[in-house]
Amino acid sequence: MDSIHISGLRVDTIIGVLPWERQCPQTVILDLELPCDAALAAQDDDLDKTTNYADIATITSTFIRESEFKLIETLADKTARFIQDSFNMPWVKLRVAKPGAIKAGTVSVSVSRGEVADEC
Repeated sequence: MDSIHISGLRVDTIIGVLPWERQCPQTVILDLELPCDAALAAQDDDLDKTTNYADIATITSTFIRESEFKLIETLADKTARFIQDSFNMPWVKLRVAKPGAIKAGTVSVSVSRGEVADEC
C-alpha cells in the first residue's frame, strides 16, 4: 500500500464552543495520509497517475476555512468525508490539532474513514 502524507497543513477557521471562539478564527493543523499508486506514477513520472496533493491541500483548506464547526471531532469527520467524496478516495487518515486549546498545549483528534488496504 502506497500513501501520500501531507503534514502540518495550517488553516484558520471558526472552531470552538466558547463565545469568543465563534467570532475569532483560530488555526487548526492537519496531518493527512491518502492512498496513491506511487509505482504507476513513477513509471512515467506523470502527475496525472498519482494523488495531486497540491489540489487536495488547496481545496481542503478552502472547505475548512469556510466551515464553522464547534468540535474538532466534527471538523475531522466532515473533512475526511469531504476528501473521500471530492477526490474519490477509498480511505483517508486525518489528524486535526487545535494548538492552545488547553493550557498544556495542543488537543488533537485522529479519524480514519473507509477501508485501508492491508499493509504488506
